[in-house]
Amino acid sequence: MLRTRYGFDRAALLTAFDALLSVPELALMEELAIERALHLFRQDGAPDFADCLHLSLADIAGRGPFLTFDTRAASLEGALLLTRASLGH
Repeated sequence: MLRTRYGFDRAALLTAFDALLSVPELALMEELAIERALHLFRQDGAPDFADCLHLSLADIAGRGPFLTFDTRAASLEGALLLTRASLGH
């Protein structure tokens, strides 16, 4: 939403999330997953932040692999690309 609705680019998103994580008075749910997602999001060719966060949440919960139709998301360790063939079609 920050990219599509408000026009934030990748650098602006990273700056905003880093700023939020540095506020000691702010308690974030699943902070470890957010930090891991930011690490993934910083990589060249990384998928959207939402995919990085979903993958991190699945991994931390021990619920991997993260299944996705997105080829960029599937390139991350712990993700698995769903295709017509893998779905039996």
